[in-house]
Amino acid sequence: MSTLRLCEGSDSVALPSIYNSTFCRYSEKALYNQLCFYRFIFDWEYAVAKVLPPEERSRTKTWNREEKVYRRLKEVPDKALATSGYSEINLAKLFQAFSSIK
Repeated sequence: MSTLRLCEGSDSVALPSIYNSTFCRYSEKALYNQLCFYRFIFDWEYAVAKVLPPEERSRTKTWNREEKVYRRLKEVPDKALATSGYSEINLAKLFQAFSSIK
């Protein structure tokens, strides 16, 4: 009989499978945070503007291949985040408590 255990490095629960391996189940919030992290680390514009020293920024014009790779990698979390329920903020619902105070 197998038991549930925590996935390494997370607060999610590992589920046993029929193939004698383990799959981790993550919460929506944990997945959203992970996708935001990947979107951040593959953000070419931010890296060039904020991370690189000014004297190295001019060299990025010759890094066309690297820029294309970063943009392509960033598309993956961007697409996933676009379909996430956390990406939409309903301001009317958010502030509905204030409208009842009037």
